[in-house]
Amino acid sequence: MAKDALTDEMQRTQLHRERRLVLAVSVVLLAHQILGIDISNDAESLGLRFQVNNPQRVWTAVWFLWLWAFVRYSQVLYSFGPASDYPRNQHNALWHRICQWLIVRRVRR
Repeated sequence: MAKDALTDEMQRTQLHRERRLVLAVSVVLLAHQILGIDISNDAESLGLRFQVNNPQRVWTAVWFLWLWAFVRYSQVLYSFGPASDYPRNQHNALWHRICQWLIVRRVRR
């Protein structure tokens, strides 16, 4: 039982990590699309100067990163199984409501 709880907690932690990554990459892409943020041909980070030959490739890489993060998030979310339980629960609830409605109708006659 404790091992299942630990595994469940680890899955939830992984789900939160993947969700944060999807949100962070989405914010970067939204900033690029809405605010018009663009990358120039050279950049400097931590005292190192980088020369980018084709800045459009950077945005393509960010889109691929977003796609990968979204797929990973979907996989972790699917491992919880909420998609498989929802239709079954809805079907059972609907079936019980229909049966109760029919029973009430027959009793009232």
